[in-house]
Parts: sequence; C-alpha cells; structure tokens
Amino acid sequence: MLYKYCKERGVAHKRISKLIVATGAAEVPKLDMLLRNAKENGVDDLQLMEGSEAMEMEPELRCLKALLSPSTGIIDSHSLMLSLLV
Repeated sequence: MLYKYCKERGVAHKRISKLIVATGAAEVPKLDMLLRNAKENGVDDLQLMEGSEAMEMEPELRCLKALLSPSTGIIDSHSLMLSLLV
C-alpha cells in the first residue's frame, strides 16, 4: 500500500529486501516468533530459510537460519512527508 502511494505521488522508493538472521542456535526461536508475529499482522511474504540459502544470497554472511523479507525497502522520508501536506 505504501509503495503504491509513493509511486502515484512520485515519492522516491525502492524495494531492496532484507535478511534477518540467526547467527546462533539461541536466536532461531526468535526468527520463528518474528515469522508468527508477521503472519498475525498480515505480513505474508516472509520466507524462513536455511543458513546455506541465505549465504548463497550474501556470501560474506554466516548464519544458521534467516528470514527473507522481500517487500522491505527504502523511502525518501522527506518527500513522503511533503506529499502528505498536499
């Protein structure tokens, strides 16, 4: 919805995706919790990945598991605020 708003109003934005990683075994349940919370809040595009899959995407990365958020992006926040004034 925000990307559509930005596109319609010429606000600079870009989907860049994000990896949220678990570098140790104790962090893996936190990824599960994030995935559960995301689904409960209507975010349906997170993907749980094995560490090896994430490391194929980012060779310098070291992790056990990861969540891929393909819809994460960046927005020109100043332009966004100005668009809301109109």
